[in-house]
Amino acid sequence: MSALTDLNFSSNSIKGSQGPIEFFKAIGSCGRYIQRIRIKCCNFGSIDSATFEESFKECFQQLTSLTSLNLSYTNLTDGLIKSLADSVGSLSSIEKINLKHTNITHESIDVLLDKISSNADSATITSLNLSGNSMAGVTKLGKFLSRNNSSGKLTQLKLSACKIGDAELQ
Repeated sequence: MSALTDLNFSSNSIKGSQGPIEFFKAIGSCGRYIQRIRIKCCNFGSIDSATFEESFKECFQQLTSLTSLNLSYTNLTDGLIKSLADSVGSLSSIEKINLKHTNITHESIDVLLDKISSNADSATITSLNLSGNSMAGVTKLGKFLSRNNSSGKLTQLKLSACKIGDAELQ
């Protein structure tokens, strides 16, 4: 799979204790070649383990040419998104991240927004979709908006149906 540049694995189900871990290890082995990943509407079972989160993180740290990541409508955990956030600095080519309707909460959204904001000068993210996730309790949105607005790179931010109130915009 070393020449694979585009992976569309939408609407699939990978279950079992090792299946999702092995899946993300295989994607990570594509390393510098893969540019677009669509893992939309997927089911990874009820895995919520540190091993899965670590393989998820390692996978994305190896994808140095990744420009677009679509995990929308996939039931993710806050731990997985925190692992993805830890990889943002390694994703030097990433332009689009779609996490629409992934059931993540303010805990991982704050971590992701903070990591993107702290890398705003070198980040290449132009589009971020967090629609359909509850942002009630998010504390980093205001800082994220001001920091990324001044860098001028983020051109599209989708936050529809996120339950955002005054408190989240501080």
